Amino acid sequence: MIFLTLLESIETLLAFQKKLRSNIEEKGMEYEMEYVIALVNNCKKCYDYTLELEGRMEPLEEKYKTQLNQFDEVKEGFQNLIKLCRKVLADQIFQDLIEEFKKFYTKEWYTSNGAIMATVKDTLNDYFINNIKGHMIESYFRKFLSLIHI
Repeated sequence: MIFLTLLESIETLLAFQKKLRSNIEEKGMEYEMEYVIALVNNCKKCYDYTLELEGRMEPLEEKYKTQLNQFDEVKEGFQNLIKLCRKVLADQIFQDLIEEFKKFYTKEWYTSNGAIMATVKDTLNDYFINNIKGHMIESYFRKFLSLIHI
């Protein structure tokens, strides 16, 4: 009975990941930033829960363990969802700055006395300090910063 419950849990988690990935890929840019950050945090908790569930399998006989090797797929799926959400966040931020980026190395850029770059810098600081840092799990915030090379 425990074995069948674990198999069903794995299948449910894989189906959930597939649907969530599809939703993020289709609508990710429409989501509020707070929601995407919550997805990162929740996927981390789901990953941790999967590790815990996998650890509870140890008392099962060896013959069942080999049939339950899909836990690696579930863990990888949550990590991939986290990466996708971090990418969506980066895309949202840079989409907000697209008009400023279009001005780079134009006549306006050279005559703005740094105002364009200051706008970019201030916008990035606002996003990182006020919107993301402190709301996203710290280790994933650091990974997010490395994703966008800051």
